[in-house]
Formats: sequence, structure tokens, C-alpha cells
Amino acid sequence: MINESHRWAWDKLPEVIKTGKSGVSLITGGDEVWKWFAEKVPDQHEVFDAAMKDLTEGIAMAVLQDVDFSQTKCVCDIGGGIGALAAAVLQHYPAAKGKVLDL
Repeated sequence: MINESHRWAWDKLPEVIKTGKSGVSLITGGDEVWKWFAEKVPDQHEVFDAAMKDLTEGIAMAVLQDVDFSQTKCVCDIGGGIGALAAAVLQHYPAAKGKVLDL
């Protein structure tokens, strides 16, 4: 699932951590990752999103069975893409807020 465009973003990880900017925005001069994928490589964008969502559904069920989020105020889904894991948690714990961080 990691193609050349994903590798370029991951190569920028140290700068992402230092600046808070996305890896893709550092490569493209400002475009955010999902906008860039949708406009420049829409076929890869759709396949990647669908794969991540499908993969996350099984993981989310296991996380929700094993982790009690009832006292959690904010859930941060790091590397969360379209936010499938955060969405699953927030469906079961609607009092919490969620953030999704991705390259």
C-alpha cells in the first residue's frame, strides 16, 4: 500500500514533527494530503481510503472491546487517514471529542 507518493511524505517525518505541517504540504508547497491525493492521483486516493477503512473496522472492534473510553475527553487518531478509528470510538462514546492527525 505504500507507493512512491506515500514514501515521499514519510521521508519528511522529522520536519513534520518539528513544524506541525503535513508531509505532503511540505512536498507540494502547501496542498494538504487528501486534497493533493484527490486532485493528483484520484485512483490511488480511493483505493487507499477504502483499504484503510476496511482494515480499521476490524481493529476498531477489538479496541472498543478492550479499552474503556468512558472517562476519556479527547481521542487522538494518529495516522488516522479519514478518521475511521476515531469515528468508531466516538460513536460509542459521544461525550468525547476527537482529533485526527495524518501526514
